[in-house]
Amino acid sequence: MHKTVARTGNISVKGGPVFISTATLIYGTLMILIGLVAYLVSDGASITALIPAFIGVLILVLGLAAQNNVLLRYALPAAAAIAALALLGSLTGFLDLFALLGGEEVERETAVVSQSIVVLLSAVYLGIAIRSLVKGQRVKTEPPGR
Repeated sequence: MHKTVARTGNISVKGGPVFISTATLIYGTLMILIGLVAYLVSDGASITALIPAFIGVLILVLGLAAQNNVLLRYALPAAAAIAALALLGSLTGFLDLFALLGGEEVERETAVVSQSIVVLLSAVYLGIAIRSLVKGQRVKTEPPGR
């Protein structure tokens, strides 16, 4: 596979700026949808059901910023950090999912399902983001002409 590295740091292979900014936009959009659906399914019982939507808006803004090559270096780590916080903040709900699947009753089933989806989506996005960050560092350290 041939890699091309422009002076601006663009990588013309899968995992480059276009791919990761698109992944960030998709992740942000899905988080917004999770928050809205959880809020509607719970009949607006708690504003906390919208937390994924609020996180999604932040991620979406960072995804838009990541489309600018200059802002990419700041937007991607910020989005990854927010995704890590979302994952950590939703872990308890994810752990309750196993009880729910085992037939036990859990408090706030909608929250358990919503948090579990957030954990899974955030883990996938973090994997993509970390891979992109590592790949970007590796390309920066390669001498020109490789």
